Amino acid sequence: MLIALIAAAAIAQPGDLRADGLYGFPQARAVVLCDTPDLRFSAYNDDQYLYLQAVLWNDGEAGEADTDDGRKIGDWCAVQIDADADGKATGQVDRDYSLNPWPQLPGLHYSTVIDENSSSGLVGDSKGHGRTMYPEAGGKTVRVDSLLIPLDEIGRHAGDTVKFCYWGRSAVPAATVNSVGFTRDKPYYSFHLPREKWHAFTLAKGNPTIDIQAVPEGRGTIAVKAAVQMPKVGTAPPEVSAADWINWHGDAPPSLASLRGKVVVVEFWATWCAPCVEGIPHLNTTHEAMRDKGVVILSLTDQAGPYVAEFMKKTPMHYTVGVGSQTGGAYGVTGIPHAFIIGRSGLIAWEGHPALPAFDEALAAEAAK
Repeated sequence: MLIALIAAAAIAQPGDLRADGLYGFPQARAVVLCDTPDLRFSAYNDDQYLYLQAVLWNDGEAGEADTDDGRKIGDWCAVQIDADADGKATGQVDRDYSLNPWPQLPGLHYSTVIDENSSSGLVGDSKGHGRTMYPEAGGKTVRVDSLLIPLDEIGRHAGDTVKFCYWGRSAVPAATVNSVGFTRDKPYYSFHLPREKWHAFTLAKGNPTIDIQAVPEGRGTIAVKAAVQMPKVGTAPPEVSAADWINWHGDAPPSLASLRGKVVVVEFWATWCAPCVEGIPHLNTTHEAMRDKGVVILSLTDQAGPYVAEFMKKTPMHYTVGVGSQTGGAYGVTGIPHAFIIGRSGLIAWEGHPALPAFDEALAAEAAK
C-alpha cells in the first residue's frame, strides 16, 4: 500500500494535476485548505514532515519584474507558521518559510520570528526541500509551489496543531494570491494576512511516509554561507560602505576611520520595515540634540538611492543615510532595525534595538566622555 502510494504520487502526470498532486505530494490524502479558480492550497504530513503544495492556475510564466526600489524580483511565495497555534507571534518558535524570496536565493529559505514586529534574516539551511515548478496541466502551463518542512524545525510532532497561511506573488503576469480570502486594493504581503484567518491544521498520526527524494529541491548547488557573528561590545566593528550617501556634506564618503574621535551610531533599516520607519522621528530628534556633542548617525540600507530619496520626501531623515549598502552582512545583522554605538576610541560600546531606552542611555554616556 505504502509503495503504491509513493509511486503513484511520484509518477503522476501533469494532466492529472486537478485530481492528483505532483512531486510526491499525495493529493488524494491531503487536506485542501483553499480551492479557488486562482489557487489550490493543500497540506499533508507524515511523522517527519509537513508537506504544503500550492497550485497557481493562472501563473504559467517564470518571469522577473522590478521592485519599487529598483531590484529584480521573480515568482515567490511565503508561508507563515504559527507553530504553537496560539494566535500570536512567539519568538524563537514561529517561522516564516519562503520559496525564491530573491532571484539570488532560489529554493526554500526561512526566517525565525523574534517578536510581533520583527524577525531574523533569511536562512537557507533548512533540512527540507522546496521549489517552484511550471508543469503542463489541462493544456496550459501552471505554477506549482512545493514546500517540505521538517517538523523538528518548527518543534512540532504528529498530533499537534499548527496554524499557517500561504501568500504567493507572480511577477509576470503581476498578481498576488493568498489562501485565506484576504483582499486589499493595494499591494500586500504575507504579514498582512489576518491571524484569525490562518488555517488550523492538526498533524495526523500514522500517515504513509513522504518520499523526500520525489520533492524538487530549488537550492541546487548553491553553498549556504556560514552565519557571520555580530561584532561584540568592546571590539572594533567592520568598516561601513554604501553606493551613495544622502545628507553627507564631507569631501569624501564617511568612514569609521575618518570619524575616529566622534561617537558614531551605525543603524540598519529599510523603508519596508514598519518599526524602522516608526523610529525615524526619534533618530531625527537624537541627531538634532547630539550632533554638537560629536555624535554622527549613519543609517544604512541595501535599497536603491532613488527609491529612498523619494521615500524621504514624505518621511524626512535629517541624519546621514547610506543607500545600496551591503554592510549589514559584514555586521551579521539578521533583524532590523538594529544599531551599534561606536565610542570615540573606535570600539563598540553598545548594540541593540534603537527604540530601547538603553540606546539613549548608552549614547548619552558615550557622548559625555
